[in-house]
Amino acid sequence: MTDDPSLLHVREWGDGDRAAVLLHGFMGSSDSWWRVGPALAETGWRVLALDLPGHGRSPRDPRLAVPRAARAVVATLRARSVAAPGLAVGHSYGGVVLAAAREELRPARAVLVDAVPRFRGGGDRAELLAGYARDRRTPSGTATTRRSWRRSARRCRADRAGGPRATVRRRADTGGRPG
Repeated sequence: MTDDPSLLHVREWGDGDRAAVLLHGFMGSSDSWWRVGPALAETGWRVLALDLPGHGRSPRDPRLAVPRAARAVVATLRARSVAAPGLAVGHSYGGVVLAAAREELRPARAVLVDAVPRFRGGGDRAELLAGYARDRRTPSGTATTRRSWRRSARRCRADRAGGPRATVRRRADTGGRPG
């Protein structure tokens, strides 16, 4: 935990000239990046994985909202002398926070993984609930869906068999597409 309650806990790897910032998903912590952080550090990055407000070892914010979390991320990075990181990765909720902080943070590259970078707020509640109910009625047991799940399961087994580095190599060889 930091001495300043407005600053977030940071876990660091490496001491390279380029800074990489990692933001975890909802209910996660900087521990989520235990493989990614050291791997980036091995390639010359100074890696900073932050515990978002109310997560891990960071202080709680009773008035937490995405803009407040984004401001806390920017303030923490400024306090660590990171003006504009070369890379910023946000997973899920961390991606939402990164999208909110992007303009002030100005990363050279931002990667949002499984994130909704913008929320549709203020809509008609009845319309949103009707859409949710309609989506729930979509058949998930169709043959197409079952084939898709089987294909995904085979890819996951293949990825685990070769390990993460083999997966990265395969995806690099196929132009980023799963292969």
